[in-house]
Amino acid sequence: MPLLESINKIILYTGSYGKKGCTCNCGGCYLEKYGDSKPMYQGNMEQVYELLSALPNLKKANVFGNPDISVDPVFCNMVSRLLQDRGIQMAFFTSGIGGAVAIKMLLDGISLSNVKGITFSVDSLDEDMLSKIRGVKIKLQTIIDGIKYCRDLNIPFAMSLTIWPENINEDWLAYENFFKSLGAAKIVAHYGSIEGTAKSVSHIPEEKVLEVRNKYKNSSIVWPICLATDDEYKKYISDYVNKGRLKCQDGSLMYAYLEEDGVKATIFCPIFTTVYPNYFAKLSDMKGLKIPLLEDMSKCPVAEQGLGYKSKLAHPICRFYKGN
Repeated sequence: MPLLESINKIILYTGSYGKKGCTCNCGGCYLEKYGDSKPMYQGNMEQVYELLSALPNLKKANVFGNPDISVDPVFCNMVSRLLQDRGIQMAFFTSGIGGAVAIKMLLDGISLSNVKGITFSVDSLDEDMLSKIRGVKIKLQTIIDGIKYCRDLNIPFAMSLTIWPENINEDWLAYENFFKSLGAAKIVAHYGSIEGTAKSVSHIPEEKVLEVRNKYKNSSIVWPICLATDDEYKKYISDYVNKGRLKCQDGSLMYAYLEEDGVKATIFCPIFTTVYPNYFAKLSDMKGLKIPLLEDMSKCPVAEQGLGYKSKLAHPICRFYKGN
């Protein structure tokens, strides 16, 4: 099947502001390197029409904004109205800095039956720590107000946390209990990586990665394996790689970016495209393309760059793999 016809889900960035134009100024911004290489640009609806017209089997769009829905909630609402008209389910991702105000603007005129959920990216329960990580003064209560607004509308919400050197000693059990008490459907964790180390953030030592995983192994937080033991690696190969579950190889997920010189897209994750930016392509050049197979499917070609070092204790693997 041609590549564009195989896509049923997209992650959409509605412009190319990157870190320099965001409502936050995160030291670990995953779009810092991307944004630094692009002019400040807000997408337009003509580009969204072009994108949707090129993807005949699209079922779900996860709107990330530019690069947060709090940056351009009115435009994200326009995008959402079009998705709704096309019968495409939608989800959203945000730092929560815009609170309930941004979410109200985002959802204006949207039938909630079309909204699959909103994920809030919150890296600490300590307001001073969170502000340090976000690079701007941020109030936890503003985020909570946004969460409660979603909850009161019966919109499922999830939490996303990233472990950086600054918050590595956070009490993640307390974090889990707090957001579960608010009704979080899921809590997913990440480790700081090449996505956010273009300039100012250090990598997490592998000893600490393994320590955190072991300490909270019985929590309900979904931790990435990231560094696999020998037994985990065998399961990863047999259950994930050999069964064609690598996201960059299954051809169903696309990352789409509205840029000044057109709609750009890739099937490869942000870590991969940070290392190999040539794997972005103009949408108009992707018609008829087939998914390029990696030479060695057992080894992620950017896992070590993502870690920032050669692992001595475990096998670096795809960060999307959660062990199931």
